[in-house]
Amino acid sequence: TQHVGYLVDKTWVEERAIAHDIDKALAEYTTTPIIVADTKGIITKFSEEASKCWKLEAADVISKNLKILMPPDTAAKHDGYLKRYLETKKKVVLTGKLYEVTAKRGNGELFKVRLKACEVETGTEWIKPSYIAFAEDTTKSTENKLRVAQNKLVIDES
Repeated sequence: TQHVGYLVDKTWVEERAIAHDIDKALAEYTTTPIIVADTKGIITKFSEEASKCWKLEAADVISKNLKILMPPDTAAKHDGYLKRYLETKKKVVLTGKLYEVTAKRGNGELFKVRLKACEVETGTEWIKPSYIAFAEDTTKSTENKLRVAQNKLVIDES
């Protein structure tokens, strides 16, 4: 009689379950759109707020290239940016600094977002690093500033 079995580190399983719960809570309850992609630019997570911002369902973008969220001119260069980073490790956008960039909604509409992106390294060979981006649609804040300016103008003219 042969017996086959395996050992599982219970601590690791519990840590993974806690990490999963934290990940789920962040994705569901944050008011900031969050996008996670692998080193090839393939989207692995797309938060509920990202869905609202880009007007795309997570199921429609998971496993697709980040390029679908960008205007054509940026999308055409993006894979090259990722490749260059992997080769040189010279960070340009993955610095955690805020950048204002143009994005493309699911309906093709272009809009401005403030984007902060960074690399998340796992420290293991079997779980590859990921890139995480936090985005803020600036359309509403721009519209609000315009509305305030218009209201001020109306008040000043009175």
